[in-house]
Amino acid sequence: MGFGPRASASGLSWEWDGSDWRGGVSHLPARFSHALGYDATRRRTIALGGILPYVPSPLVSDVWEYDGIRWTQVAQLPGSPAAGTWAMAHDPARRTNLVVGSTAGETQTWEWDGTSWRRASTAPPFVASGQGLVHDPRRGRTVLFGGFERSPGNATWEWDGSNWSRRTAERPVARVGASMTFDVARRRFVLFGGKADLESYALTDLWELTEGVWERRTFRAAPLARLGAAMAHDLSRGRTVLFGGTVGCPLPGFPCAFEDTWEWDGNIWQERAPSVRPPARFAHAMTWDGARARVLLFGGIDVRGAALADTWEWDGSAWLRRFPVHAPPPLHEHGMAFDEARGVVVLLDSGTPPSTWEWDGSDWTERRPPVSPPVGGGPLAYDRERRRTLFFAPDARSWEWDGQTWSLLATPEPPPPRRFHALAHDPVGRRTILFGGLGDGGTLGDTWELRDPCPVAGPGHPGGGLPVECRGAARPGGTLCVSFSLPPPRGAGFSLLLLAPGSALDPPREVLPPAVCRAALLHVLPVSVRSAGGEPAVFCLGLPDHPALAGQSFTLQGAAFETAGCFTATDAITARIAP
Repeated sequence: MGFGPRASASGLSWEWDGSDWRGGVSHLPARFSHALGYDATRRRTIALGGILPYVPSPLVSDVWEYDGIRWTQVAQLPGSPAAGTWAMAHDPARRTNLVVGSTAGETQTWEWDGTSWRRASTAPPFVASGQGLVHDPRRGRTVLFGGFERSPGNATWEWDGSNWSRRTAERPVARVGASMTFDVARRRFVLFGGKADLESYALTDLWELTEGVWERRTFRAAPLARLGAAMAHDLSRGRTVLFGGTVGCPLPGFPCAFEDTWEWDGNIWQERAPSVRPPARFAHAMTWDGARARVLLFGGIDVRGAALADTWEWDGSAWLRRFPVHAPPPLHEHGMAFDEARGVVVLLDSGTPPSTWEWDGSDWTERRPPVSPPVGGGPLAYDRERRRTLFFAPDARSWEWDGQTWSLLATPEPPPPRRFHALAHDPVGRRTILFGGLGDGGTLGDTWELRDPCPVAGPGHPGGGLPVECRGAARPGGTLCVSFSLPPPRGAGFSLLLLAPGSALDPPREVLPPAVCRAALLHVLPVSVRSAGGEPAVFCLGLPDHPALAGQSFTLQGAAFETAGCFTATDAITARIAP
């Protein structure tokens, strides 16, 4: 019994006559991962390079030609491709064979006309193996798809005889257990590793997301493939810090969990070697603690499979273990985020229901909110603009922590339910990104954005009115939801929403008591008024599916009725309908 292609490599050639395969034709040395193509100009089948089984130096660069009767080795010529993993396609119009692939960590493009080799000056900007290559004679283009460089690729490139051009955007493959954070200085999300599925291999690729476009970053040195690692961005040093992770326990002597510390500066990975470090672990949580300029780490699962309850800080050069008087119980798959407004780190564990803890730099405090998500487990992200900590629950409901309680966030058209996803917030672009995870149908590779589509247009009262939550799809055919509430026990459970097309009134109109509890500012001359009961009041607006609405805006302002018998106004918001 053998394992994989190396154990089953063959030198036997087969031919297909349109109805059946015929074997037993001429041999060449057994190999796999080689390039094979037909040169229609010279009527020869060409084999290039590949990997030979059971030899000390398996990667070869030999060229063979098959004329339909026998294989003949072509003499090695000066200036020919080095040993590598190649793909080949014939261009009949230019009477040449295009060869593209990887050698010595570099992607190269070559052409072979049967007599000489010519290396092109350009190549796709990634190192790959296992890529598909085929020539399109109608369009005179050679098409390349996919390949493997730390993870499977899914981009499409075309060669016109002189240059490569990307035809489809590449994006990360579906995965679970990836690590993600936001690099504030470079204004991009950073995603690393994970696992293609629970039964497959771990990944060691790094991606960055900018303005909705994913970019695969290439590098020579990197952390080993893993999932369940934790990442946080060190704002004071402009570095993304990664610690720990796992690939399971595939072989005796192979680490079940890692204890290494790496930093990404936007160009290269650098492994740090502090004299003291946390024990190896995975499924832990890390976040940047801005009040103390430290990266905070808590919990996880160690190499024995036991959950941990230790607290560590990374200052950029050393790990320091903290010994607080109080601490959460041993945890894994929990989330942490730094609440900038209150100067504490928020932790939500993976219990049912989960408990909420806060770290003030010296001790952990368990908070006992009146409302909590029914189930925990997953990353947290802090929304600086709204001063809330966000949690996307496994049941696809979104929750927010304001320092006192958890509350449901109205999000029409949310991502499907999932676990083991990645989550991070961009305070500059005021958006939260969710990627991947494990859903009901398997591993996911989707990217979701949560953005406040409704900026504040003006205060409801001098000094500020009730804040309005606005979530959903402000686009033709979408649904936009707004919500607001009075703090208990002031709310009477009745609210109004005023709507008008266009921007807010400038200047606003003043409204005086007794209709309002105190002087208010009206920013809307309503063409529509809606009412709702309950606390909070939630209004969901279905927008007509008409392209002419794109680019239009409308202004909304609410009013909540108090038990005192008067209204309190919300701040006004303006929603612009996206294409």
